[in-house]
Amino acid sequence: MKKTLKISLFLIIAMGGLWVVYGLMARPHITASYVTDFYMIRLTKIICVIFFILFISNFIRWTPSRIALIVGVVFSLVLMTSMELIARVVVKDGALFDRTFPDNYLSRDKTGLKIPNPGKFRSVSVSRVTKKVLYDVIYTIDDFGRRVTPIQNKDGRGKFILFLGCSYTYGEGVQDDQTLPAYVGALTDKYMPYNYGFHGRGPHDVLALLDKIDFKKELPQRNGILIYTFMLDHINRSVGSMSIVDWNHDHVYYARNTKKDFERVGTFETACPIQTKLYLFLRKSSFLKLLHVSLPRIGHQQITLTADLINAAKTRFLNQYPQGKFIVNIYPPLDNHERIIFKQMISELKNRNILYLDHDKLFGNEESKYVLSKEDPHPSAFAYKTLAESIVSSLNLNGPLIREW
Repeated sequence: MKKTLKISLFLIIAMGGLWVVYGLMARPHITASYVTDFYMIRLTKIICVIFFILFISNFIRWTPSRIALIVGVVFSLVLMTSMELIARVVVKDGALFDRTFPDNYLSRDKTGLKIPNPGKFRSVSVSRVTKKVLYDVIYTIDDFGRRVTPIQNKDGRGKFILFLGCSYTYGEGVQDDQTLPAYVGALTDKYMPYNYGFHGRGPHDVLALLDKIDFKKELPQRNGILIYTFMLDHINRSVGSMSIVDWNHDHVYYARNTKKDFERVGTFETACPIQTKLYLFLRKSSFLKLLHVSLPRIGHQQITLTADLINAAKTRFLNQYPQGKFIVNIYPPLDNHERIIFKQMISELKNRNILYLDHDKLFGNEESKYVLSKEDPHPSAFAYKTLAESIVSSLNLNGPLIREW
């Protein structure tokens, strides 16, 4: 026992002496010292682990059961490490395209809400598979941070129609006149469309936007409709899911206050630090990616939270426009799993008396017509045009009144 204790102490002293010699004599003469620093740090970690094992072993009574436990733990760690290394070879980067944005494309407010800057910005997307350009578009942003919606006949439009949401609202990958708001505006002459969508937004961001903006200062029309385009991934964005934590961790976060209302409390990273750090750590695992593991699992609790956030957004809008209409536009699902979750979401919307548009059977089986490309599933101009026709018809935007459901 005393022998192992002496060996462990000797290792620590020797390591300290090695660092002194390295720092004073060797390192100043090594050109690529950052490389030797890396190996010195790794060696130090190994020595510390050996020291810890030897030191602890002096106080452990080595029974067969304890030895078996240690062997089991070591075997499990070796097995997990091996599976992770194998998974890194099998699992490839999920991104199939690279896109570029100008450096001055967006800014943030003090709590992290991303807002596009006024101006014209070019964005190019290139396939990692074929190296071909998937899209080359110009995003035009007005002084209020809205994507410009070109309208030819602006006269006589006595009401507004606001579009809020993520890139599916914003129109990623299509030109200004090919977005959902643009096509809706082209199909009706009674409503003036405004595009308040932006990349990556979810229910928290929409709620923040409604808290931030006094629409009466930005819109000349006195009343109208708000359409929030919802997609399945917005549930993940509501809960800060592990599947999107890489880019969502610094997005706006809302929590319930003592009055049971949602209050802005920073970002996911500042409001939920332990959860966010855990998800960021687990997200690095290639083995978990191989198994398609993501936390939390989407269930009733996550769907209910999302519906509550949307309902809070509805309340914020109706506080400004009591006679207005708040409508959730459910983007058409593409598979049976999505349909199951959407049905649960629709049930929660009904429970909160939130109007919604369900376009479940709108798109045909030719999926390629409704997406930008095989690599990029964002909606195509054809998808937006098809969806706009359905919205205008469902809401009777060319008639005297919105139809009641």
